[in-house]
Amino acid sequence: MGKKKRKSNKISANGTMRPKPLAPPPEMRSRKRARKVTTLFHALTRKVHEAKREGNDAVVADTERQIAEMGGREEYQRASRLSTSYHSTSRWVLSVLTRRAWLPLGIPLMNEKISTHQVKDEDCDSKDAKDKRMRRTVKLLEIGAINTELLDAASKYERLLGGKTVGAHRSNTLHASKYNDKRSHDKIEPPLSVRAIDINSMDERIEERDFLQIIPDQSHDVVVCSMVLNCVPNPIDRGKMLRLIYQQLCPGGLCFLTIPKLCINQSKYMEGSQDFEALLVNGVGFELLEKKESPKVAFWVLGRHLDSLDSNVSLQQIARTTDSKHVKSKFKMKTWERLELVNKGKSFRNEFGVILSKEYD
Repeated sequence: MGKKKRKSNKISANGTMRPKPLAPPPEMRSRKRARKVTTLFHALTRKVHEAKREGNDAVVADTERQIAEMGGREEYQRASRLSTSYHSTSRWVLSVLTRRAWLPLGIPLMNEKISTHQVKDEDCDSKDAKDKRMRRTVKLLEIGAINTELLDAASKYERLLGGKTVGAHRSNTLHASKYNDKRSHDKIEPPLSVRAIDINSMDERIEERDFLQIIPDQSHDVVVCSMVLNCVPNPIDRGKMLRLIYQQLCPGGLCFLTIPKLCINQSKYMEGSQDFEALLVNGVGFELLEKKESPKVAFWVLGRHLDSLDSNVSLQQIARTTDSKHVKSKFKMKTWERLELVNKGKSFRNEFGVILSKEYD
């Protein structure tokens, strides 16, 4: 008698999946399955949002049941972990910070020299030993963390110090000019401090928080938002997220942003990457510092201007003074206060769009 074929856990024709087993499933290994799971999850969450907006409780309940049957957000996160493993955000972030001399020792403070706790040759390489500036911890916020790679990197940098004094550090505050004159001789701060958050944490070190509910305080040197903006189910909240990222950064801070290329290349509401970049620069106020692309993902390094330290300067004023030579003139007068249908046809089926509401200025 032949062996019975095992039923595979596939998405059915009606768009649902078989209930997940009681035991936790193993890590996802199929990229094809990961794509199906993420596509289905995004479609269902958009459907829930639209049904809630229309007050259709029956559709909300039915769609939430379908999300639970497919494995819920946990299954989606497993799929995302597999997808992002092929383009490591953490390696990209750390390499840029190292190239900008923020790592491995921390952010150098301008016009500061180390009077005590001198760098020793045995503590670091000769290049770092020549740098006698005071340094402070790089304060990094990771939104939608689905792994602990950046947390692990912060621990690694701290272990590499091994209790040695590699330069002197001061506590991280809004701006270097606000540091007091008391220097920490008892404890040397680590070069990198990471706060990782996600709406549904998969690790005890990842804080379970909704980024949209966190009050911005301009205290972070770096904000990492990798493959998260495209997961926000509606355009108003996407705009809110971009505004809040900007407001979380201290002046001179960096944002690392990635989204799938199809979100802008196949969007009904976006005229390609230059339209989206114009939104980031002219709409939100970022400075576009670096950009790269893989076949499926777009990567940006964005900066918050030092001019934004003045609390009397609004986001709109910062945006108007931003160097936007790379932005075509037809995008410079857009306000992004509502969605405009700019692409029609079967090639433009993506619903990705961003609304910049004045409520979050």
